[in-house]
Amino acid sequence: MLSRIIYSSVFSQPHPLKSLRMAFSKENLWLKVANLIVYFYFLSDNIYAVVGPENGNGPYSLDGKHPTYITPAPFAFAVYGLTHFLLLGYVIYQWFDSADEVVKDGVGWWFASSAILHSLWLHLWEQGHRITAFLIILSIAGIISNIYHRLRSEYPVRNWADALFVHTPFSIYHAWIVVVAVINLFAAFTHTHVNGPNTLQTILVIIGLVFLGSTGIGYTEYKKGDLVGAFVIAWSLLAIFVQQREPAIHWTALGLSIAVLLYSVKPIVSRRASEAEQAPLLG
Repeated sequence: MLSRIIYSSVFSQPHPLKSLRMAFSKENLWLKVANLIVYFYFLSDNIYAVVGPENGNGPYSLDGKHPTYITPAPFAFAVYGLTHFLLLGYVIYQWFDSADEVVKDGVGWWFASSAILHSLWLHLWEQGHRITAFLIILSIAGIISNIYHRLRSEYPVRNWADALFVHTPFSIYHAWIVVVAVINLFAAFTHTHVNGPNTLQTILVIIGLVFLGSTGIGYTEYKKGDLVGAFVIAWSLLAIFVQQREPAIHWTALGLSIAVLLYSVKPIVSRRASEAEQAPLLG
């Protein structure tokens, strides 16, 4: 299913795929070296947040210091693993001449900047600086949004490597950073209680869920059929449904997750219906 979603999302743009040239390239050497270094630094920080001695304070633990009523179940954070895996493909693919243009002009130094800031965000979160961490995550969201929109509008997919190692990881990263920003917002300005959320907190969480659901639908409707981003949002809403027990939050998250998933297949169904209508009738 995921492979079909990725394929439909990244190949939905009306342009021919060009052949993939895999000759090694030394163009933009400093940029490529920097990308490689910051990637492994970013990866090591995330691994430490999971297995390190202070992992209880990290963003991937339900026993951390910053629980919220919109925190998803731990399986949601598998998105980080998938993102890191595909970004590893990016830092390898960047060394081939097919990637020179998109690496230099499409992504540029923004990826290295976002990785450094993301590592900083992890440290701030673990140390309990929730408001400062929220400001950092907004900066990361701005950077990733810049990369995302440049890729979608100016650097369409040319080959399977572009699709898998450039467009897909940044689509996932873009959607996931929206989810993390919402979680961080609630962690910074709300608190959990033994008796569960009060009425105001419930309303605010539902507003946050509707925002996520609207974002997921927006990926399908306005981002040239970005089903990858929609799937990440639906996955996160499902994880919130599993984790949160307050009925209004619980069922709203499930309903929005289903709505985003159903809406994401709309372009595929419409395309199939259009093809069926245009096909000649055989007696």
